[in-house]
Amino acid sequence: MANSSISFGKDLAKSVFPHLCVGCELPKLLTKEQLCSSCTLQLPLFKWNSVTNNAAYDVFKGRLPFEGAFALMKFSKQGITQKIMHDIKYNGNKKLAFEMGQKLGKAMQNVEWNIPLAGIIPVPLHPKKEEKRGFNQAIELGKGLAQELEIPILSRAIERTRQTETQTKKNRIERIENLLGAFNSKKFKNNGNYLLIDDVLTTGA
Repeated sequence: MANSSISFGKDLAKSVFPHLCVGCELPKLLTKEQLCSSCTLQLPLFKWNSVTNNAAYDVFKGRLPFEGAFALMKFSKQGITQKIMHDIKYNGNKKLAFEMGQKLGKAMQNVEWNIPLAGIIPVPLHPKKEEKRGFNQAIELGKGLAQELEIPILSRAIERTRQTETQTKKNRIERIENLLGAFNSKKFKNNGNYLLIDDVLTTGA
């Protein structure tokens, strides 16, 4: 009975208030952002004070040459991070992606970061997939990050040359094999340090 009442309350709120918080699905008060102040305070943010001393860095350590890595939030099934990701990818919430990019940029400004960046490069989708979805969530995240860091975003520096199977049920080795030959950077002229951004970090493939 209690769960039914909660569900009814949320449905009623959606009909009366068209702009609801993505996290709790209740009316937002005193904010134009996609998350209410309560959900913003509850975001499962990673605690890190260096781009070379955190869980994201450890995923790539020893596997390729890079200067640093970081992530904004921890993921848990049915948690607020999953709700945010779902709303961005499947409900086309570009504004939310932009805001998450801004939050990442603000977090970066509060940690040890002495590497000059020439630009931000979003991981590309295959053109057919991007056309079907209507946008690339990594680009929208990158726009928010670029605004905070005041550096350019190079949205087409890398091309996705072939469609790949979903990575969801693959292990690390299978994910790497799935992505081999899927990208082309021939048009990109590397003349500095660049920040590569994507919406999800799992095995680092």
